[in-house]
This record gives sequence, structure tokens and C-alpha cells, in this order.
Amino acid sequence: MVSSDTESDGSEHTTEPNTIERAISKEKKRSQFHKTESGFFLPNDAINRILTKEAIAQATAMKETDASVNYTFKFAKRLFAIVVYSVSYNDLGRSILQNAMESFKKANINDHMLPLIRDETVGASARDSSLKYFFKKYKKRIWKSNMEQALDTFEERQWMFLAPTFSSDVKSTIDVPWCAPLPFVSRAPSIAEGSFGWVYHYDVHGAHIDDIGSQHSQPSSKYTPRTVAVKEFRKRNGGKVSELRKAWEAEAENLVNVEERDSSHIVHFIAAFRRCYADEQINEYYLMFEWADGGSLRQLWEVVKPRPDVTFVRTVFDQLIGITRAIRKCHYRDSDGDSTHYRHGDLKPENILWFRTSNDINDIGTLKIGDWGIAKGHTLDTTIRVNNTSTRFGTQRYEPPESETGLVAGFEGQSEKRISRLYDIWAMGCIILEFLSWMLNGYEGLSRFNQYTSGSTGREEPFYELEITKLGDRKKAVVHRRVVEEMNRMAKHPRCLVNKTALGDLLQLVRDHILVVGVPNRTASVNHNFEHGTPEQCGTSPIWNNIHVGPGNGGRSTQIVHDRSHNDTPMIAVRDTMEEAAKVDPESDYDELPQYRYQAKKFLEALETIKLKLDNDVYQFEDAISGASPITVPIEEQAMSSAVSKIESLNIGRV
Repeated sequence: MVSSDTESDGSEHTTEPNTIERAISKEKKRSQFHKTESGFFLPNDAINRILTKEAIAQATAMKETDASVNYTFKFAKRLFAIVVYSVSYNDLGRSILQNAMESFKKANINDHMLPLIRDETVGASARDSSLKYFFKKYKKRIWKSNMEQALDTFEERQWMFLAPTFSSDVKSTIDVPWCAPLPFVSRAPSIAEGSFGWVYHYDVHGAHIDDIGSQHSQPSSKYTPRTVAVKEFRKRNGGKVSELRKAWEAEAENLVNVEERDSSHIVHFIAAFRRCYADEQINEYYLMFEWADGGSLRQLWEVVKPRPDVTFVRTVFDQLIGITRAIRKCHYRDSDGDSTHYRHGDLKPENILWFRTSNDINDIGTLKIGDWGIAKGHTLDTTIRVNNTSTRFGTQRYEPPESETGLVAGFEGQSEKRISRLYDIWAMGCIILEFLSWMLNGYEGLSRFNQYTSGSTGREEPFYELEITKLGDRKKAVVHRRVVEEMNRMAKHPRCLVNKTALGDLLQLVRDHILVVGVPNRTASVNHNFEHGTPEQCGTSPIWNNIHVGPGNGGRSTQIVHDRSHNDTPMIAVRDTMEEAAKVDPESDYDELPQYRYQAKKFLEALETIKLKLDNDVYQFEDAISGASPITVPIEEQAMSSAVSKIESLNIGRV
């Protein structure tokens, strides 16, 4: 990691102006920000250490009780330091500093007015104060040197004293003039790409970060550097600056709101800042987060060796439950009258970050959801939103079938191109299935699983595939046949037996309720075209969700509901209007319907049920089971197996 210069312990007392200047020179740090490496900054703690009331009084031959000394100490330390650092000692003496302090006090010029500028060259957001007027009025009392030179020197050197402080307690954005150094004291070479930009690894000087929210990587003392991740937003090819700014603003707003709902399994957001230029078209946009020292879930799978013992399995379930609970809280607001719900939209192992809690290489630590760059907040339920979803889809590998097939219109005029919160549930099913593969067969087994289920094309394929229905050229989605094969194979593993092991019950949950194509719309769960027969003739398959409303149904939406007086036989209920649709409870228990994907609430309850059984020692963890060797099948042999026969024989993944 590149480090800044450290030049003093700050213990030197100041008695002369040039002594203060020497102390500043020794205490200044070089900014390691990748775009301001030539800049220096004086840390906040150094300013307080150097410019004590005693030091100010001694440098000016005044008493500590003098009004000008008190004013400077309380309100104008940085101004005083800039003057000292901007003028050579030959031109600067105690009487000149006295004049400067008296002038600051008389004109009510203080540190809060910085930066003091004469024009707009540093950007529209920088404060345009009365520096020029001030120096013209008081130049004879302060400087004997050339006026323009003094102004130029002051403007140039003031930035060293104006490095920003980042605070997680203030959720507004921070505008930083492009010439102000950022207080990063070290930088690691690692760079990762995220949605809309790049992520850098920095250490912030401890005196320039006031972070009250993070539960990990807390510094050992107040001024110890704090490791952070900084995301720089960059335009996509052909993108506009306005789109970049909107993406930055939207993600910052999302981060503030989602973290309020769950702070334990959502990556902690520290600050949003932008570097401002006179031309706003070249402004730079950044977000700051806590740094995940372990990397991502993908790195965890690669580094940690899974263990078959009950303690390790419980730890894994704790993290899965924590992540799912965070999703549940984002999907549905519990209180405070806020009806906004959030969908992440790009859940994948790379966006679940790993925070280590010990130096043990096999410690899972804490997993947190990161990269909310394409998350979307809505106040209307998916079933009653009219327009298309405005955000792009996430990573193809973890996207659900409806990203291809769309959601059926619940009423006339409603778009099919909407994304529901069940998008995240499908992605979690994919991730948990990978988790299971890793738990059973280690990282090599997981690699084989991903290689096989990605198909023969060599590129990543989703966990579903499309088939042509008997109704014509209309496509329907089914769980990918190779994914089904792998789930069947896992179900035979001694440590993954259903009703006997926790991993087996987890597999069953994913297979039967999470990686399920059917997505009921509650108000428009099943659109049925009566030209193709009755519901009974079409079967109870969720492929109904992928059939357009036909003229035989008058263009009205239909919904499968339970009629318990008829042996739970689905019947059709019709809703004509958006107003009727809005009356439906957004967390109604439609999950009870067969072959539909669970909502977050039901998903969480199922995970907690398995965990409760784990804690009560219901499951088997005998040596014979725990020590069983993995069941692995060579890729060549897998490729030759008949996916269709396995699907039919075990009836898994049917739609």
C-alpha cells in the first residue's frame, strides 16, 4: 500500500511565526488520492496541536486573553495558519500577524468562510467570498510585499488546510473543489469494477472521518487511519453526464434508506462526495463505504475450507438468515409510515461482501449486501404499477425467468416490463444453491458445478432456460435441466438428505419454493387466454404467468385463488381496475399456492425454522454422515446424462 509522508510527532511548541511554518511543513501529509497525488494536506488534529491559544499568543507577542487571540483561536485558526504559511518570514513579523488577526476579527472573516476565492475557477459550489475586497482594504496593514503575489499565494496554499472531513452522521452530499486535497494517507493497488464505476481501496486519515455507524474495522484510536472503499462513477459508452449524476444521487439515496432498515447485513455507507469544476460537465462523483477486508462471498468460497460439523453449519445459516432478513426489511417497510419498498436487482456472490471478524482463515465472519447501484425504490406494488421498470436488469447468471418473459399485465394498459421484488428471491436461490455445492464439495466442487450448469457455450447462462409451449411459438421458462440434475445429485449426498439434515432441508426449500418459475401477481397472478381451454385443461402450471391475456377474457386480469371448499382446486378471480388491485395486501400469503416462488417473508420463516431445528439438535451430525466423501461426477459423464429423464423421474423443477 502506498503511504503518505509522516514527518513529526507534533510535540514542538511554537514561539515565532517561522516556527509555526516549520511545524506545518513537518506535519503536512501527501494526499494519496489517485488524482491529487501531488497535493498536501494538514490534518485536523495537527492544526489543533500546532495552533494552541498559547502558540498564537506567543507568535504575536500578545496575551492569551486578548480579544484577537481568542477570536483567532475559536474561529480563525486556519486563516491564521494560511497567512503564516503564505508569506515569507522576511515579510512576516509579530506586528503583521497582529494586524491580520485584528483585521479578521473586524471584518468577521472566519474559517467557515473558506475557501476565499477571487473568481469561479475552482467550481460553482466553492464559496465566493470577499477576499479581493478584504485584501485591498487591509493590504497595507498585513503585507508589505506585492499585493497580487500575496493573493495568488494565499489562494494556492489555503487548500492544504481545507481537506474535507467525511461524516456518516451527515447524509447530505459533500462538494469538494477540485483543487482541495482529499485526506487519503494510503492507497492499495487493488481496484474492482462495480455497477456504474470503479471501487478503490484507501485509508482515510483518522482526523478526517467521523463514522458512527460501522460495526467492523473500527480504528484502535481516534486518529488511526480508517480503511474505506471509494466508488468512482464513470460514464458508460455514449452516456450523458446528467445520467451519471442521477445514478450517483439515486444510489446515495438508496444507501441511506436501506441502511436504516438493516445495519448488520447491509454494507455501511459513509459519505457521498463530488469534486467540483468550473465546468460541471467534468465533475467527478464518488461514494464511500466501509471496506470489506475479506472481499466478496466468491473469495470466501475460494479461501475458506467448509467443515461438516454442526457449529459451521449453524454459522452459515446465521449469515443466510441475516442476508434474507435484510432483504425482507428492504422489500417491506415495517413502520414509520414509509411505504417505499426496495429491490436490489443485482444480487450475486460478488455483491455480497465478506467482513472478517478474526484472523482465523476459516472464519466466515459477517456477510453484507453491497452495490445498490441499480436498486429501485417504489411506493406502488408491482401489481399496480403501470409503467416499465426504469432500471436495467442485473447480472444474467442470477436474473430470474421473468426478466426474459416479463410479468403479465394485471389490468388494461399495464406494462409487462416490470420487475418485482421476487427478482431478488430467485437470485438468492441461485446463491444458496452455490453455497450448498461449496458446503458439500468445496471450492473445486463449486467450480465444477458452475462450469457444468453454465452450459456448453462457455459463457455464463442463467439458472433457467426457455422452451416452446404447445400453444405455439410462445416461450415458457423452466429451471435449467442441468441445474435440476445437480439438485438431484445433491439430494443423494449423505450430508444433504431431506428431513434428516439441515442442508437437505435447505436444498428442498430452494428446489420447491425459491428456484420456481411461477410468479403470482396477486392481482394478476395468472393471465389465462380462454381460447386455449379452461384452467384445468391448461393444468396448474405457473406457465400461465407467461400467457398473454386474450380477447376471450375481455382483456381483464385473472388470479388464482384457493377455494378450500373444493379441495384447494384453483379457481379464477377477476379484477378489472387498478383501484381494485391496490386493495390487495402486498404481503398476502399467496405463497400457499402450489408452485409459486416464496416472498421474502415466507423465505425467511422457512430458513429460521431450519435453524431452530439445528439449534435443537434435530438433525443428524454423525461421524458417518459428517465425514462422508463428496459425491462428484466428472463433467464428461454429466454431459452424457439424460436431463429429461431425471426431471420426469423426480418431478423437480417442473413449471
